[in-house]
Amino acid sequence: MSFSQLTYYQKLNRFNSNQANGEREEDNNGEKGGLLTYFRTKRANAKLLTYERRRKREINTDGGGGGGGISFKEAAAVPANKERKLARLSSPQTSFRMPHSTVNWYQLNFDLWTEVAEHMGGKELTIISSVSRWFNSLVSQGYLWKRAFLRDMKIPAAYPAAWPDESLSWKEIYASAFDGSHSFSLRHQIWHAHIARIQNGAFYVTAHHMLLTHTLSLPRIPPPAGTAFELSVALCGSCILDNAKTGIWISDYHRVHCPWSNITRGVVHVLDARHFELFLEEGFKNGTWQYEDIAFGIIPYHCDEARGGIFNVARMWSPNTRQFFFPNAWAGIPTNSIKLGRSLFAVAFCANLEQNQGILVRYQVMKNDNGQVVSTRISNYVI
Repeated sequence: MSFSQLTYYQKLNRFNSNQANGEREEDNNGEKGGLLTYFRTKRANAKLLTYERRRKREINTDGGGGGGGISFKEAAAVPANKERKLARLSSPQTSFRMPHSTVNWYQLNFDLWTEVAEHMGGKELTIISSVSRWFNSLVSQGYLWKRAFLRDMKIPAAYPAAWPDESLSWKEIYASAFDGSHSFSLRHQIWHAHIARIQNGAFYVTAHHMLLTHTLSLPRIPPPAGTAFELSVALCGSCILDNAKTGIWISDYHRVHCPWSNITRGVVHVLDARHFELFLEEGFKNGTWQYEDIAFGIIPYHCDEARGGIFNVARMWSPNTRQFFFPNAWAGIPTNSIKLGRSLFAVAFCANLEQNQGILVRYQVMKNDNGQVVSTRISNYVI
């Protein structure tokens, strides 16, 4: 093929570069170039036939197959360069595997978590409150701290405890009872030597009458109402308060260094009881409320034991309370230095003493602005 003929075919088939290249190879390679051109043409026809068959199958499938589809001629009339959009397929997914689920499992299990929190102590409640805001809002409920307070103080739920003032909360009350604070914390701290909580020492005062005694023995004839405290203590070794604040009282046993060491042996045994709201009252914190002496008693001879007891008069004869009027039965052997006792309506202590010349007993009370007794002390000064 001459140069002019090759140029003519290239101009004639400007868009068929493969055919032009095939003719060029045939001119250059003879029969081998012709075979290459033949195979290229056959391969191209096979691809075209395969494409037409596949397109006809897709069109018939979309049309429902059989008579519902379109013919091959109609399919051929469809532009070949038009791309067919396929629907995107996705597998179904369950809701719990979604990354942003809208289900609030905490809210669904609110009752369950509340039941669990009701059996936790104050330390555990404080720990879970720092986990998340939801747990913090759960733990901030007052009745959870109330249940923890009553359980740790061994006060049965059957005995109602009045809710504190609106300015106070059960969480604050729980903290004031179990953070190690005591009545000697704010004042006379240098005198304090030892403290012992009397078996989680809470007792319940159902009425306004409270019996204080340093003998742990019932008088044969109780002092009549209105009798002066000094006379009552001198005659019976006890006195009755008629204006005590009702509710839960917390009691502690203290051993204190005596400020009058030239008179006594330097040790004082103190039975202290206070209303459970006392440490949160402004009158106590700012020092407005002070202890005042109501009576003194003296035992002018050697005493083997220092004793003291505080009783709820309305329930004084209950089986678990009247046992404290027999100290020889519950105080134990003399080698035990201190014996502490508690029931739901009373607290008592009995401390064995060394050789002495007697005991000076001091009765003190603290009153609030309404004149109610909110704290009492029975102090035994060993002479």
